[in-house]
Order: sequence, then C-alpha cells, then structure tokens
Amino acid sequence: MNRITGFVFGVLGAVVVLIGIGWGIWYGVGLLPVAFVRVWAILTTVALPFAAWAAWWSGRTEARGRLAGFDKAIDRTFASLSKASGLSVNHSRATRQAQQPPVVVLPDIEIIQRRLSAGDDVVEL
Repeated sequence: MNRITGFVFGVLGAVVVLIGIGWGIWYGVGLLPVAFVRVWAILTTVALPFAAWAAWWSGRTEARGRLAGFDKAIDRTFASLSKASGLSVNHSRATRQAQQPPVVVLPDIEIIQRRLSAGDDVVEL
C-alpha cells in the first residue's frame, strides 16, 4: 500500500469514527427527557464564560511560569560561566559604558562586468 492510499484510508477512517460519535451523541440525547436537555443546555451556556476565563487564566499562568523558567535558566547559566571562567562581571556597569564599534577596513574590490551570450544562464561571481 502506498502513502497516498494509506492517507486516504486514514482520512476516511477518521470521518467514519467522527460520524459514529456524532450519531451516538444524537441518538443518546434523543433518548433523554426534553426538560433535562433544556436544563443541560442552559447550564452549559451559563458555564461557558467561566470556562473561557479558566482557560485564559491557565494559559497566562503557564506562560508566566515558562518565562520565569527561562529567566532562571539564563541566570544560572551566566553564574556558572562566570564561576568557571573565574570572572566576576558587573553586567549593569559593563552595559552602561559606551564603546566605540570596531572599524573594519575592507580592501578595494575590482568589479569586472562580463557580457554573457543570450542563451547562457551561468553567472560568474
């Protein structure tokens, strides 16, 4: 079986499973009393803003935790590098001092223009 056939069968299998789950929910809800389904619909509608707030709060908390972990890892890495090299660098003092950027002198470059024939698509650098 080649890859395309496997992909098509996989997609068809997923669609069949989703249709089966949907039909099962539809059939199961059809067996319930109407009053129960109405109460359930009202309660889930009222709970939706709370669920959205809980998802937002959880995501914000996890993002802050991840950033705090990055900060802690960077601080520990900097401390271990300073300890290993025997250097004690005052980072705030080092960043406040304005330093002149290094001057790079490039040699003069001679540019030679060559004409290529119309059918040649080779470019020489």
